[in-house]
Amino acid sequence: MAVALIAMQFTSEIQWETSDFVVMGIMVLVFGSLVEFARVYWRKKRYLGWLIMVIIAIFLFLWVEMAVGIVGSPIAGS
Repeated sequence: MAVALIAMQFTSEIQWETSDFVVMGIMVLVFGSLVEFARVYWRKKRYLGWLIMVIIAIFLFLWVEMAVGIVGSPIAGS
């Protein structure tokens, strides 16, 4: 989020609104909490790495979908 905020000062190609920062902050908080929850409470340590990779993949998919709409869902950006 800091990179986007700084880049907005130097180029017009990045145009985040306040709501974009709020949504991204919520996403980082939720997915960071999920990773931490999995790390602390997941019993089978053998599969922990895979679980964390799935959580990160879902985060990245949602981020890209909201930014450019790779599958055309209702949450896709303009």
